Amino acid sequence: LEPVFKHRLPRRYVLTRYDTRRRMTAAVEERMRAALRLDEICTTRIRENVKLAESPAVGLDIFRHAPGSRGAHDYAALYDELLGAGLLQ
Repeated sequence: LEPVFKHRLPRRYVLTRYDTRRRMTAAVEERMRAALRLDEICTTRIRENVKLAESPAVGLDIFRHAPGSRGAHDYAALYDELLGAGLLQ
């Protein structure tokens, strides 16, 4: 059985593999802004990062694999953003 919700759950979209050096990054962001409500798009961007790519290969999350990396910083910032918006407890 499908769960039935009495109200619509809030949703957020996150730009990942974000790299300002690539034209496609700007194009994807532009399309998202045109198609979605701005309050549904997180302001935090998860930047392209080698340590993030390595993490699954070594079987560790980014916080255990490379806690000082940009990837860990970006995901921590995303957590803070979602917590501040009341979407996490």
